[in-house]
Amino acid sequence: MKLNDQQIAAVKASVNIDAVPADNPAVPQLAEAFGDHTFFVVTDGLFILEEVDRPELPGTPAEFILIAGWANEERNALQGVEPTRSNTIIDLDTPAAPGAA
Repeated sequence: MKLNDQQIAAVKASVNIDAVPADNPAVPQLAEAFGDHTFFVVTDGLFILEEVDRPELPGTPAEFILIAGWANEERNALQGVEPTRSNTIIDLDTPAAPGAA
């Protein structure tokens, strides 16, 4: 799923993770390999968010999905993996902290 600026700010406010900037030269290659998403690179690898059907949760719940892991110890190459749910669910409607953008 491709996130808008407000949703990206909600991720940052919820879990303090930055999205890979849309103008990053790697984004076209990532999109070609994994589809049109907003990407998040962390210690474990490359994640995207997918909305989840959880009526008991407020707002717009979404779960982090691992789609690629590090191919080497230097963490400078990714290798696709079977998409794996992280069980980390956030509300994409969470307001950003004051002064955050």
